[in-house]
Amino acid sequence: MSATPPQSDQQAAAKLVRGLLLGLAAAVVIYTAYVLWVDAEGLAQAWARIPASLLLAACGLSFLNYLVRFVRWQLYLSWLGLHLPWGVSFRIHLAGLALTVSPGKMGETIKSWLLLRRCGAPIARTAPIVVAERVTDLLGFLVLLVLSGSNMLGAAQWMAWTTLGLIGLLLMGLYWRGLQEAVLRRAVQWRRLAPVATAVQSSLEASRLVLAPRRLVVPVLLAALGWFCECLGFYLLAQTFGPVDVATSVTIFALGALVGALAFLAPGGLGVTEASMTALLQHRLSELGVHTAASAAAATTLAARLCTLWFAVALGWVALVWERRSKV
Repeated sequence: MSATPPQSDQQAAAKLVRGLLLGLAAAVVIYTAYVLWVDAEGLAQAWARIPASLLLAACGLSFLNYLVRFVRWQLYLSWLGLHLPWGVSFRIHLAGLALTVSPGKMGETIKSWLLLRRCGAPIARTAPIVVAERVTDLLGFLVLLVLSGSNMLGAAQWMAWTTLGLIGLLLMGLYWRGLQEAVLRRAVQWRRLAPVATAVQSSLEASRLVLAPRRLVVPVLLAALGWFCECLGFYLLAQTFGPVDVATSVTIFALGALVGALAFLAPGGLGVTEASMTALLQHRLSELGVHTAASAAAATTLAARLCTLWFAVALGWVALVWERRSKV
């Protein structure tokens, strides 16, 4: 079954390009400020010490993360009764990475538009998958923080509890059907809001399917396993400058990701994540007696973001162009 999207391909493509350009513009400004914040010369020297083989290894681990989270994506599709050829589904899954540099990563709802084009699935029904992915990603990071057992967690416990509290409020609102029905009944009485209320009701039903309590465990564990792969990439890069252990690497990466997620309006956590990871790693390298801890931490962080965030964006655009041109 095919369906015609609510907007032309030209309009959609223009919006996608604008989204990419805004993300790139934000990145240029933020990274320029970041380089000015640290010692630019020291940063360049530290960057030169990172072997290309480690960058490739970190990218490989990032790709392994996407493969693991693809299993979660397939689970969500099956729970909503959607079945696509694996190749098509994987392209759509990767295409969502193209707009990772959007506030709250909500640009990943492009996957819903692609599903609409492919099988006619209403956007209101499939968009909750993106929310479910974000929720289980955050819970996955919390699992990693607990398992890491690092002594760096003490000062950041408030962040973990804040994240857990926000997720709890979201799920409470999702499962509180009485309140939802009361609000929707009033909304339906307004002609202008009636169509929106119908779409919201569809989204809520889909959300309850993909975020049902009994269905949280497996997606959260898959998220934790997938993101652990990227934590390993960060660990490998950090080894260039000092013997940073795996537990500390997991803690730094996961905390940086949580800070970026809590700064919801920062596209892809730009600037916020980098600053957090740099500060945490600099502290650890200083403890290890690394004299160039500041520039080493900055270089490691930028390398990690290149192999995670920007590798994801590049791969996502390849998949998006491929999917939009594909007939199968």
